[in-house]
Amino acid sequence: MATELPAKLRVTAAALGCSSRKDLCARFRAVNPATHFDLERSHKWMQGRAEPRASQVYEDWARLIGTARPAAWVAASALPAFIEEVARLLDADVAKLRDAAAAGAPSGTQPRPAGELRGQVGGAYACYSPAWSPYFQGQWVRGGLLLEPARGRDMAATYSELLGDAQVRFEGSALLTSRTLNVLLRDAAGEFPLFLCLYLPSAPANALCGVLAGSTVLAQDSRPTACRFAAIRVPDGAPLD
Repeated sequence: MATELPAKLRVTAAALGCSSRKDLCARFRAVNPATHFDLERSHKWMQGRAEPRASQVYEDWARLIGTARPAAWVAASALPAFIEEVARLLDADVAKLRDAAAAGAPSGTQPRPAGELRGQVGGAYACYSPAWSPYFQGQWVRGGLLLEPARGRDMAATYSELLGDAQVRFEGSALLTSRTLNVLLRDAAGEFPLFLCLYLPSAPANALCGVLAGSTVLAQDSRPTACRFAAIRVPDGAPLD
């Protein structure tokens, strides 16, 4: 298991003078044209959302900084020791490397522009989640979600599903961040709000997944409930109900 992977990558980028994630990827390719350190994987690694599965990445990293230490040391070493090693090998200022470790990632990992995010997730989705009602235990609910552009980082959201024998429609807004899509929805009467928190995938977003939360309606008692939620993109104009 890697120790403080994102901070170590920022330290490496700073010591090598990389201004972006793309520059750092180019440095890795220079030591190994077949390296697993590519733009897509590095985005997750520098955000701390994943770690390299291939030990070759750490071997390439050791060659990149010029250390005689094994690849396992690059992965498992404590951050202060790693900074000292990189500073010595690459003749870098220790204080600046410490600042880089504490700061955000290189510019290639900064939050994506709101317009890019809206264009990535906007559209219609067929949605699936397990039924909350004890009367329909073990069954799945098929719904529809429509995301349309709005002001700023927000998007207008409309969600509908069959609740018993009635089609229920929920409307609200979706707030985009660099990593998640957060949707607050209300029915027409405003009695049964729903909340969606979904992962933002890499472009193009053909599927969204995350958590749906709210109150159980078709039950003896209305209880707080949450479940997994998946949404699959469908062609524009396809029926969602």
